[in-house]
Amino acid sequence: MMELGATVCTAVTMHCDTCPVSAYCISAYQAVAAGKKKAVAVRDVYWRIDLHTCPDKGIWLTRRPDQGIWAGLWTPPITVLNDTPGKTPCYTHLLTHRRLHLYGEAQACSPSGGGKWVNDISRLALPTGIHRLLEKHNLGKKEEAS
Repeated sequence: MMELGATVCTAVTMHCDTCPVSAYCISAYQAVAAGKKKAVAVRDVYWRIDLHTCPDKGIWLTRRPDQGIWAGLWTPPITVLNDTPGKTPCYTHLLTHRRLHLYGEAQACSPSGGGKWVNDISRLALPTGIHRLLEKHNLGKKEEAS
């Protein structure tokens, strides 16, 4: 059986017509159509991440929408950039279908919109990409943010 799986019935190409056990196989001829998977196109996405920080309050975080990338997780405010910025991103986070180019920018103004100041980010669900970006900016450590 192992030899059949390695030569006749592989994950990419199934040869049910030449398989000696196809008459007993539940997946015979059904798996042929499902066997080939299309490659997922990876799209580049450019985001500005607004880093509002305050020594007494921590870092300003907002909750992502319930749909889409990082649904329901906490992040600093994100602005989608329509054009590729002329500089290197602070961090590039790879997903199966997207390449997120994150441009973290310190903001001097007070944050607006829904969100909250957080002194301990370990208590909230943040995406790995945001953790990495905060590390690059020396933010998010327990003594600095919550």
